[in-house]
Order: sequence, then C-alpha cells, then structure tokens
Amino acid sequence: MIKTATKIAAALPHTPARVKAVAFATTLTAGLVAPMAVGAPAANAWTWSSYVHVAGQTQCGGFSKYSPSQVTIRLDNGEAHIANVSSYGWFGTYGMDFGQVPSGGVGATAWVNCGWLGGTWSRRVTIYRPSLGSQQNLDLRQ
Repeated sequence: MIKTATKIAAALPHTPARVKAVAFATTLTAGLVAPMAVGAPAANAWTWSSYVHVAGQTQCGGFSKYSPSQVTIRLDNGEAHIANVSSYGWFGTYGMDFGQVPSGGVGATAWVNCGWLGGTWSRRVTIYRPSLGSQQNLDLRQ
C-alpha cells in the first residue's frame, strides 16, 4: 500500500496533485511505522523468568462509600509488596512487581486497605509466571 502510494506520487508531474499524493504517502508511512516503533513495552519475562508484574482493579465491597487506598500481597515464599491504589470513587487500580515467583506459581495472601473507616479485607490468591509476557492480571474486588 505504501509502495503503491509512493509510486503514484513519483509518477505524477510536479503539480498540486503530486504534492497531495506525496503528503498522503508520507502520512500513511508515518501512521503505519510509528506505532511499531512506539508499541507496547517489551515483555521482560516468560515462563523461565521469575519476574512477574501483578496488576488489576480493586474495590471496597460493592458500592461502598470507602475507596481502596493500598494493596498488599505477600507470597508464601516471603516476598511481599505494597502498592498505592489509584482510586476512582469506590474502585481503583494497582500494580506491583515480584522477582521471586517460582516456576509452578506460589500461593499468596492479598490485603485491600479501604481506609481507616472502611477496614481491610483479604483473599488467598495464586501468583504464577505467565506463559507469554510478564504480567498477571489479578482483580481484587469483593
């Protein structure tokens, strides 16, 4: 498609139509190549890497008036991380990185802090190495 637009632009005499065709070919090239250059960040891990980025949504019990403020996940192997929650009313998003996830996955406890009045709730979860990429989506909603 890009080669065709470029050939058409080159074949035209130097006229306003050629200028438009060259501009179109340039815009088309930039529109197709730029996303490939920027793209998504490269995945840091695969099943053979112990690095896992855990991210997801969290919530403080249905339409609670309390907003989640922090998520803590402690793996059964001792590794633990705390993430602040980006809250949007009664729900929010979080993300954290683990560097010691075993190949078969590991059990963990996740705590969601809903503020001083909202309290804290917890859930047992499994953190595993994704077969592709390095992110595990883990929603923590009641």
